[in-house]
Amino acid sequence: MRKRATVPHLVLAAMLLLATVVMCQSNNSAAAESKDNNRSGQIAGKLTDRETGKPVIGASVQIMGTTKGAQTDFDGLYLIKDVPSGTCRLRISAVGYAAVEVTDVIVVSDSTSIVDLQLSKQSNDIGVTIKVKAKQDIIEKFGVSPTTTINKDVTKTAPVTTVDALMGQVAGEVKSTTGEVFIRGGRADEVGYIVGSVPVNDPLGGGGKGRRVGIPAPCGERPGYAGYPPSHGGTAIVNGEPFDAMFFKNYGVNPFVDVEDDHLSTFAIDVDDASFVMARSYLNRGELPPNEAVRTEEFVNHFHYDYKAPDRSAFAIYADGAPAKFGPKNSLMLRIGIKGLKIEPKNRKDANLVFVIDVSGSMGREDRLGLVRQSLRLLIDKLSRRDRIGIVVYGSRGQVLLQPTGLDQKDEIIAAIEQLYPSGSTNAEEGIKLGYKMADRCFEQGKINRIILCSDGVAN
Repeated sequence: MRKRATVPHLVLAAMLLLATVVMCQSNNSAAAESKDNNRSGQIAGKLTDRETGKPVIGASVQIMGTTKGAQTDFDGLYLIKDVPSGTCRLRISAVGYAAVEVTDVIVVSDSTSIVDLQLSKQSNDIGVTIKVKAKQDIIEKFGVSPTTTINKDVTKTAPVTTVDALMGQVAGEVKSTTGEVFIRGGRADEVGYIVGSVPVNDPLGGGGKGRRVGIPAPCGERPGYAGYPPSHGGTAIVNGEPFDAMFFKNYGVNPFVDVEDDHLSTFAIDVDDASFVMARSYLNRGELPPNEAVRTEEFVNHFHYDYKAPDRSAFAIYADGAPAKFGPKNSLMLRIGIKGLKIEPKNRKDANLVFVIDVSGSMGREDRLGLVRQSLRLLIDKLSRRDRIGIVVYGSRGQVLLQPTGLDQKDEIIAAIEQLYPSGSTNAEEGIKLGYKMADRCFEQGKINRIILCSDGVAN
């Protein structure tokens, strides 16, 4: 016969059960609290001058009580990563501006808190009049930019052996961690270099793009453009070419087919003008372009002819002719211009744009990945709030940097653009596959859906 449980036994069992429940709840709470403590977010924003509205460059943004902080870039933007979720205080300071403290900044895990500020200038009156007397003006009143000339006599006597070291003799010269040379107070692309009256730093004829200054190559060798290593590797440009990564091929000209023989004879509409730009770049640097690089139609395409856009039809055709100076007698040259329908920005379809960007080591140049960043910043200023942008990057591996994001979250898009830095090898396949998957997910019928690949074409 089974004995019945006594009251003390029941009380003891209930107490043990209650203790177990309390311990489980305590462990779950501790785990949840630990998980929450490991979550973090970001703080980003833009600092501008209250009077002029221009970005404040080099301002310090510090989270008070911690070692976390950031400095604003050339666009006045800053980004502080891995900020623990909760509330914090910011201290913002910049030379020539009054310091500002921002309290109760709320940081939510896995999100970006935006803190934009306008800074007021601060003048310090020391109450003393200082008179400066000199033989010449300290400031060149009518100069648009400072100029420093290093003549050949200086190069003979200066204790230097490389161009890098020679640039170090210029007051205010600064070299970034990536090797770019610039003058303090400006950017790397605001410095122009001229050697023997020839600009040596203009990759595409754009004029005045400063670049990294390299160490001279040994006799018989030519380094990559402006000191960068050649795109294909090694230390010298191959095949005796004057510039790096410049390869051209003449594919010939398609034969003429008379419409009497084939009424479906057609010609392609070509709007490319790269041949003109490349030829100009060669000439600006004192070199003749290769014959294969000169394409007549692309020279013609470069210039504007002020064709009037059609009012309703998809395109308008303009044609004019004249006797040809070259060719058989009585030959005529016919020029055909086509002007497409101009669509006003307000009437344009909404766009879903996916950018697949190469961030491998070979893109680590201001005229490559730097140009991509600059172009994206310009693009987002031209898009509407209804458009969306997604970014996929690939180096040694592909990854999604920014899910499709509307222009109403412009700060998040800019923050993603600022995270584009080169590293690793080139896993183009994985990046392109991720890009197509993203484009497929965000595809919308009736909208402009595009995938844009940004790469130097140097894949492993």
